[in-house]
Amino acid sequence: MTDAEKINLIESCIMDDYGFSRMATLHGSKHNTYDDFMRWNMEAVDNLSEEAYNHLYYTCVLIKRSKLTLMDQESCISFTADSFYFDENKNVCITNPR
Repeated sequence: MTDAEKINLIESCIMDDYGFSRMATLHGSKHNTYDDFMRWNMEAVDNLSEEAYNHLYYTCVLIKRSKLTLMDQESCISFTADSFYFDENKNVCITNPR
């Protein structure tokens, strides 16, 4: 896979505009628009070390293949990961589907 294809795959795994709008409405966001949110996330991707970038790429491969599962420890319900975003501290946050 080329570098451009890897970037496209990673970008396609970032939380969609509906998820961003819902998150911003319920919890607030420092980003005024989805475009700002995407810029923030892609800048965070650009600033990753090569090792972290490769880990994120592989995580996105698993997300796209529906092979990354999250379990809520309280309810013990498992969810297939849907997307990710970088929070304000540049931590990777993996999201479950709506």
